[in-house]
Amino acid sequence: MRRVAINEFLAGCKNALVIDVRSPAEYNHAHLPGAINLPLFSDEERA
Repeated sequence: MRRVAINEFLAGCKNALVIDVRSPAEYNHAHLPGAINLPLFSDEERA
């Protein structure tokens, strides 16, 4: 696996589904265009 810059990723993966597993608050603060928020943990599990 190699690291790529976000602009390179977005340019090369126009049809990719990006799933953001952070909290809704973190997602609302900033996320990739078109990303879907599916939190991995509930607020209770994060505490």
